[in-house]
Amino acid sequence: MCQELTPDQRENLMDGLVSMAKAIAFFNAVGTSLLDESDALRDPDQWINHPEACEYLQVSDRTLRTHREQSKIRSKRFGRQWKYRKRWLDEYQKTVT
Repeated sequence: MCQELTPDQRENLMDGLVSMAKAIAFFNAVGTSLLDESDALRDPDQWINHPEACEYLQVSDRTLRTHREQSKIRSKRFGRQWKYRKRWLDEYQKTVT
């Protein structure tokens, strides 16, 4: 059974596939599964966890959660963790400044 994906679903799927391909290439090249946290802030397509996003935006945990819940900022849930892309955080900053 095939199901048509919405544009947002297609974008999320492609974002996930690109991230996985980059991670595989990185791990193969470096031979480790550990990433330097500063790499996430240099690469706009890298996933950033919630505390890192708070620090990057210089907002409180509660503010970021509220804006995420109000769909003011894009995010993706991986299991029990919320993740953000740096470019999504930059887009959000442009709307609030």
